Amino acid sequence: MKLFAYIASRRHSKSNTMKVFEILLSEIIKQNKSVKIETTVCTPDQLGLLSCQGCLHCFNYGNCPLDTQDSFDIIKNNILKSDIIILGTPVYAATVSGDMKVFIDRLSYWLHLMPLAGKIGIGIVTASSNSVLETSSYLKRIIETLGLCFVNNISCTVDSPRMLESNAFITNTIPQYAKEVSEYIMGRKIDCSPFQDKLYRMFREIYNLPGKVDNAEINYWQNKGVYETYSEYLDAIQQRN
Repeated sequence: MKLFAYIASRRHSKSNTMKVFEILLSEIIKQNKSVKIETTVCTPDQLGLLSCQGCLHCFNYGNCPLDTQDSFDIIKNNILKSDIIILGTPVYAATVSGDMKVFIDRLSYWLHLMPLAGKIGIGIVTASSNSVLETSSYLKRIIETLGLCFVNNISCTVDSPRMLESNAFITNTIPQYAKEVSEYIMGRKIDCSPFQDKLYRMFREIYNLPGKVDNAEINYWQNKGVYETYSEYLDAIQQRN
């Protein structure tokens, strides 16, 4: 079992987002002692991601020219090989941090491919007090558009209210989130949301063109095969695995 986490904060030991993640990870490991969970945790200073140039190369050809400059292709392969994906961000200016946005921007073409289908995703959002719900909603949309089965968002305010100082949050709320993750680790069926099914049907309409076309996205979907619903597509993936 492989777990990948990107914690988009540069505050290191002072990062509240990292603190929430570490508590969650500890609970997941504690609840699944019989399962070996290989964990990769990345932060912005480790990755040093370059900003998207808007060249459209990824949409047309299926790869980003910047990957050879900052080695993001290695991270992408790590994500594709993982079973659990956790995206954590502080709230900056009422939305995700700039580092999280760069990370998402560099995966923009994945938002047309749903390549993480069959895996589960969790979001972590921390803030002083405001815009937690709005940021969590955005992060959920990204997680689902990537194809992940959305487990939940952990939303945490650190000033008003002081959730990281709350015993109930630490000993009850986060363990409950970990329990939801554990259910999937132990074999709970991965399913899709209504949003994902609608999105898949739209992609099927757009990309189900006759014959080979010199476009990476169209060829990707044609190679995957055409299913009536996203649920059927997920079932096919899980049967292969």
